[in-house]
Amino acid sequence: MFIYIIAPLVTEKKVLSGVDTLPEVIISEISSPSVSPIEVISDDENGFSATQSPTLGITITVSPIIHQKNETEPTPSAYLPKAPENLEVFFNKYADKYKIHVDLLKKIAYCESRFDNNAINGDYVGLFQFGRNTWTNYRSQMGLNVNPDLRFGGEESIDTAAYVVSLGLYRNLWPNCI
Repeated sequence: MFIYIIAPLVTEKKVLSGVDTLPEVIISEISSPSVSPIEVISDDENGFSATQSPTLGITITVSPIIHQKNETEPTPSAYLPKAPENLEVFFNKYADKYKIHVDLLKKIAYCESRFDNNAINGDYVGLFQFGRNTWTNYRSQMGLNVNPDLRFGGEESIDTAAYVVSLGLYRNLWPNCI
């Protein structure tokens, strides 16, 4: 049995609305021992190779490979400092609860406040710099206490941010941190 590789068949990668596609070439095996190996004669402008006849037993199928991007995966960063130990347990607890990537939560908190529960920027406060209306909206959806002073609490803000990330809305609230 022979496996023939005809190259190059694929020269570019396309990205279509968040889905990576890359054509994959599948070359079937020749099961007949009477067929001799194929000689490559030339490449055309698309990178396909011409072969001598006969090419019995060879089938070329081009099909897309689709890689779905997980929206909760963090964008790789060169450096993400370790969260303070008193917050680390909450990051892990709520990332597990909402089935999201813990490093994404940490990345947003570090970007917004450098892990400072008491960070204030106008109406935006706490680890994730929640505004009063945003906080009240999401805490209400969660069925939790909507008191805006809770934005200063590490556990409460991490819980709420993890909920928002699990909804896929983090790119809207923290576009500069993703």
